[in-house]
Amino acid sequence: MGHVVSGEGIKADPQRIAAVKDWPRPTTLIEIQSFLGLARPLAWEVHQLASLGVRLVDSNEGEVIVQNRTESSLVTEVKEKQYNDPVLVELKEGTHKHKTTAFSLGMDDGTLLYQGWLCVPNVDSLRERIMAEAHTSRYSVHPGSTKMYHDLKEVYWWNNMKKGVADFVAKCSNC
Repeated sequence: MGHVVSGEGIKADPQRIAAVKDWPRPTTLIEIQSFLGLARPLAWEVHQLASLGVRLVDSNEGEVIVQNRTESSLVTEVKEKQYNDPVLVELKEGTHKHKTTAFSLGMDDGTLLYQGWLCVPNVDSLRERIMAEAHTSRYSVHPGSTKMYHDLKEVYWWNNMKKGVADFVAKCSNC
């Protein structure tokens, strides 16, 4: 994604943002496909920025500014609630005793990771809330199960995650 880097910080390329905002309303199949072609790479780039820990904010001048953001409240909750899931507690103990190689502990906070992904406990409907947020996000808007699974697995992991995502999307009346 084109960025403008200056003393004021990092900004999304205003020309790319303007191209999406000012695009005339598509009325034919070709025009719709053209717009989606532009919007999909842009949506992917926004998602990539989000995974790097930044967020997009509208400025008073009509620009979109890229800002650092604090950790997602769901990520924080996942880390805190790993201690409430007996399976994850057992895996953490196995990691301490070097009985497993697929799982590791985060260097800074001791969070349980599976091959670098954050392990989501099966408590308090946390997995469902993560899927609901991913499915209705302003930037993804009801992705299919394959895309949603690939987006989620950039950060999260849980046992049978792919099936859980497919089941969740299958229940969506909009999809």
